[in-house]
Amino acid sequence: MSIEKVSLIVSTRNRTLELKRLLESLVAQTYQAFVVIVIDQNQDDRLTPLLREYCQRLAIKHVRSAILGHSAGMNAGLKVCAGDIVGFPDDDCWYAPDLLQRVVDMFEAHPGWHAITGCESPAEQLLRTDRFDQVSGQVTKQNIWRRHISFAAFFRKADIAGLYFDERLGPGAGTIWGAGEETDFLLRFIKRGYYVQYEPSLILFHPDWGMGPYTLAALAKARRYGMSMGRILQTHGFSAPLTLKYLYRPLLGGVYTFIVGRPRKALYHWSIFVGRTGGWIISLISNQAGSLGSDPGLKSKVSFE
Repeated sequence: MSIEKVSLIVSTRNRTLELKRLLESLVAQTYQAFVVIVIDQNQDDRLTPLLREYCQRLAIKHVRSAILGHSAGMNAGLKVCAGDIVGFPDDDCWYAPDLLQRVVDMFEAHPGWHAITGCESPAEQLLRTDRFDQVSGQVTKQNIWRRHISFAAFFRKADIAGLYFDERLGPGAGTIWGAGEETDFLLRFIKRGYYVQYEPSLILFHPDWGMGPYTLAALAKARRYGMSMGRILQTHGFSAPLTLKYLYRPLLGGVYTFIVGRPRKALYHWSIFVGRTGGWIISLISNQAGSLGSDPGLKSKVSFE
C-alpha cells in the first residue's frame, strides 16, 4: 500500500494554533497511509517552525500559494495530490483517532461509492446537531444541505479528475461570495452521475461559530455565507418550493428568537435571510446577463518546497 493512500488538502492562512490541533489529531490516527498537503497562503514564514515540528511524525507536503482563497488552495492541492482518496479538512477542524481508518474501510467495502460525506460536532463528544440528517443514504440535490459539509467529505481521486473549485467562491476569494465553494463542487460532482453516500456516524469536530457570540463580525459573516447559499440555489436551478424554504426559514427563525427574547440571535437569523435573498437576486441578474461560467477549471500559481 502506498504511503499516500489518502491525500488530505489543507488550505490555511493566519492560523497556527488551530492547524496544530489538526496535525495533533492526524498524528493520533490509527490509519497512517496518508499525506497532509498544506497549502500555505501566508505572506510570512509562520508555518515553518510548526511544520518542521511535525514533519518527523507525519508525511507533509508544503505548498505555497500565490493566489489567496480557500478554493484556490484546494485547487493547488488537487494538482499535486497522488492518493486514491482525497479529503479537504479545514485548518480549524480535527479528527477522531479512527476517522481515516473508517473512511478507508467504507470505500473498500463499497466500490460503488464515489464519495462519502459525514457531519460535524462542535466538541469531542460525538454529538450530531439537528442541522444534519440522522439516517444514512444517498446525497442528492434535494437533501445536500443536510447531508454534507466540506471538511467531512472524501472523494475517490479518479472520479474528480478535471473537476476544480470555483475560485470566485469561498473564504478569502475577495468576492461577495463568502462560502458555498464545497457545495458547488459537490453538486457538479453529482451532476457527473457519481454516487455520494452520507454517513451520519462519520463525525468530524469543528468550532460552531453559529452558536454565538453574535458580534458584528459574526453577523457580517452570516450575511456573506447566506449570499453564497442564495447564489447556489439560483445558479444550480433548485426548485421553487425548496428555494423558498431555504430563503425564508431564517426569516421565521429571526421572528421566533426575537419573540422569546434573544434579539442578538434574531439579528443573526435576519442577516442570513438578507444574505440568501440578496445572493439569489444578484445571481439571477448575473446569470441572465451571461456573466457566470458553469464549470471553471481555474489554475492556481504555486511554488513547491
